[in-house]
Amino acid sequence: MKHLKSYKVFEALQSPEHWDIHDILLDLFEEFGYEVPEFVHKYPNQHNIQAGSIKWGQIDISDYWVFGAKCLRIRITDNSNRLLKKGGYKDFNGFYEVGTEKYKSILQEAHQRIIQVLEPVEVIVGSIGYYTRDLDLLYFYEKPTFERLGDVEIYGSNIGIKLDKLNITLESNSRHNNIFSVYSPHLMTSAMICLMGYYDRYFYNQDILKVMNSGTPIEKWIQSEWDNVCKKLKIKDGQKVNMDNPKITVAEFMSLLKKNQDNYESN
Repeated sequence: MKHLKSYKVFEALQSPEHWDIHDILLDLFEEFGYEVPEFVHKYPNQHNIQAGSIKWGQIDISDYWVFGAKCLRIRITDNSNRLLKKGGYKDFNGFYEVGTEKYKSILQEAHQRIIQVLEPVEVIVGSIGYYTRDLDLLYFYEKPTFERLGDVEIYGSNIGIKLDKLNITLESNSRHNNIFSVYSPHLMTSAMICLMGYYDRYFYNQDILKVMNSGTPIEKWIQSEWDNVCKKLKIKDGQKVNMDNPKITVAEFMSLLKKNQDNYESN
């Protein structure tokens, strides 16, 4: 299943089609001060098309691989929190209601034009994030598949799920798809859960709190649930992950945590 090689990034190679998309976005770039740095033009085989704005963040245009299919992805990164609300939102619903009207209007107009030009087989739009927030616009050249995603919600190329009983949110950004973060009611990161490490290949971790650990009860519960998974599936620390058919995906474990919320309350 190809999508289990998820979030594979193609070689950063610009194409005329990418520049066509850039031209469609020019009104947005000019209105909000996005500029393409010189190195993007100078080294076209080393960099995707990207544009930055001191006030509004960055826009990246690239070929991408997600959900088992190739797509063109426009990622808008709002690192100043002026555009996007914290949390996960589908379509263009993640914009702040006030102060972003013109930005959203220009972007949606460009979005419709891009659909006319690319004629994608499927389109996914969504945003996610708490500190750094990303809005993804995905235009698929091939039909994506959504197997082994459990009960998670899709936000662009990212996934998330709410554990209502525990009042926490789990989020996995495609920047690091082997990791998911846990956010508390106060929207502070209470844990960063690293199911898989990477050194020449992906491998399973047994201590999944090694990236960030503050010893909270939530963290200890998540680790105990992972210990049970490792025992059941015979996962050993450092064991190579078959990315074509892993014993468990990040999305499946996130979904398992939602299913097993009562285990936390019984501890």
